[in-house]
Amino acid sequence: MSITQAYLNILLARENITYLKDLLTTSEAQVKQSEQQFKFGTIAKKDLLQLQATYANDKYTLVTAQNTLQQNILTLKQLLQLPTATPFEVSATDTVAVAPALDNLASAQDQAPAYPSGN
Repeated sequence: MSITQAYLNILLARENITYLKDLLTTSEAQVKQSEQQFKFGTIAKKDLLQLQATYANDKYTLVTAQNTLQQNILTLKQLLQLPTATPFEVSATDTVAVAPALDNLASAQDQAPAYPSGN
């Protein structure tokens, strides 16, 4: 049970990191846009500083999440009684099934068998 929980914690930490990287990219873009707006005088300096503080906080949160991932990997290694220096990577399978594209109406009608019309 502990091994399964440690594995799931690793997967969750990876998803969290993916989300936080996207969030950091957005925050960075907002800061760049705000710097331009401040340069032209369309926003106040306090608004720029607030966005810069949010960006710094997002960077800190990402580093914390990356540390959490490393800690979760270490926990799983300990549960499996592997040496901490041993390289260890947890693989995750992609379970998303992609539905095949639907044919257009004309193609579907061409492929349909012809039925005689009855009563």
